[in-house]
Amino acid sequence: MNVIRSEQKRVKYAALASSEKSEITNRTEEEVSYQECKKIVDKGINSLSDHKKKIYRLKVIEGYSNQEIADKLGISEHTVRSQVSQSSKYMREFLNKVITIIAALSYFI
Repeated sequence: MNVIRSEQKRVKYAALASSEKSEITNRTEEEVSYQECKKIVDKGINSLSDHKKKIYRLKVIEGYSNQEIADKLGISEHTVRSQVSQSSKYMREFLNKVITIIAALSYFI
């Protein structure tokens, strides 16, 4: 009887350990995927001109308002809106190209 109980405990703990290992693997894969996505987005942002890059980062990443960016950089609010719009359009096109490439590559895998 003790042998059966011991075996049941062993199986239970083995399943628990396997489950935890799977959970850790999933979190690791999610972290890797996040890091890969971040690298792609950073590559797109870094390909913007220095001026657009600065404005885009302040607006999108740091959350400044158009007026705050204009005041901080000494430019008009209209310029900020225009630069954010152009940068956002570029990023959409850039990311759409990346997605298309990934989809095409995954088709062949």
